Amino acid sequence: MDLLYYLPMATHITEEGVERVARLARLQLTEAEKATAAQELESILTYMDRLAEVDTADSAPYVLPGAPFASLRPDTVEPFADRQALLDPTRFKDDTLITKGIFSDTDTHGS
Repeated sequence: MDLLYYLPMATHITEEGVERVARLARLQLTEAEKATAAQELESILTYMDRLAEVDTADSAPYVLPGAPFASLRPDTVEPFADRQALLDPTRFKDDTLITKGIFSDTDTHGS
């Protein structure tokens, strides 16, 4: 068994902790949002601690019938059919590969 299962999830979530994580995620939160996030995260982790206390030693592992692994195709290596098309100089502009736009059918560089 992993040691993680025996450790409490967290001691306390503070507004300062939320602020540090928000700064790392480059989020700008108001003081009210920091307080709300701290309370919500604290309640989630408290619930996780309660779940960790449940004795599951005699429980069978849950296995979902038709697990996603059953539907995966075999992993095979196949050579790319048209390598020269990938290296076509007309597909590059200023040493940058010209690709289709995400939300349109036009090239990202308009050519």
